[in-house]
Formats: sequence, C-alpha cells, structure tokens
Amino acid sequence: SYKLQFGSYLISNKVNFLSYEQLIFHSTFYKIINNKKIKPSVEMIAKRLSELCNQIDTRIIITLRKQEEFISSLYAEAYQHHYRNDDLFNSFDKFIEQILNGFIDDVLDYNKLISNYHTYFDTNSIHILLFEQMKIDPENFIQNILHIVESKSTANEFQLSKLNVRTT
Repeated sequence: SYKLQFGSYLISNKVNFLSYEQLIFHSTFYKIINNKKIKPSVEMIAKRLSELCNQIDTRIIITLRKQEEFISSLYAEAYQHHYRNDDLFNSFDKFIEQILNGFIDDVLDYNKLISNYHTYFDTNSIHILLFEQMKIDPENFIQNILHIVESKSTANEFQLSKLNVRTT
C-alpha cells in the first residue's frame, strides 16, 4: 500500500523533511485513470497527505508566490515537460484562457489552498512563507524553516546558490 511505501522513506528519531512541489502543482496536471482524464484537487492532495502523516509530528510549510510570477513560472516549466504537445496548453495565451476558465483555481486562490490544509492539519502545524522573501534574503528564509522544524542548525551551515537556470 502507499502508506507502507511512504513509511519506508521515514527515518525514526530524525526530522523528515518532505519538499515536493507536486503537493500543489500535481493538481495542475491531468492524469489518465481508467481511460478518464482526472485532475487531482489540492483538497484531495491535502487529505491524502494527512492520511499518510496522521501518526507523525507534521509541519506543513506553504511557500506562496505572487500569482503573476507563479503563472509565468508554472507555464515555462510545464511547457517543457507537458504542454508543448497539448492542444489546450501549447501557447501561453491558451494557458491563460484555461486559467480564466478555472483550470487551477484551487492553486491560485491562496485562501482556499491554505484552508484545504487547515481542514486536515492542526492550525499550529501550518506555516506560510513567501517566495519573494526567499529571493531577497535566503539565509533568513532558511532560518525560518529551521525554526519551524525546531532544528538547532543555523542557515550559516548551508551552502546557498543563487543560480537559477530560468529567469522565472
């Protein structure tokens, strides 16, 4: 089962840090299940994560980004791997049209996004950080994460790189 597989990745008596963009972005891609196009919702992802983590001290860290930058970056990334050959999304204009038709409402509506996690996790375990703060002051951003996970480490112990292969 997926719970056993997930559990096999955890290390006891350690902070297990799961950082995976797909916890949100997964809802922006269709999956083919039983010959049907299915688009998982953020709510479904939050629920599944809570089922996996219900016996574990869990901290949810959601990093929000200005929506216009998020949309541009998401398209640039998704175009390379998914949208190039998809008639619904193979241009930025078509992508924007799909957004206006509600394609990723559950991702762009940050109140709804956070609310979905509040439904399944304790309020004190949910932490909101800003992507722009990470760009401006990465050391402080890392220090905030270390504080959230109650680590004794400091941001100075991490080698930070400002390299980004894309501009978005």
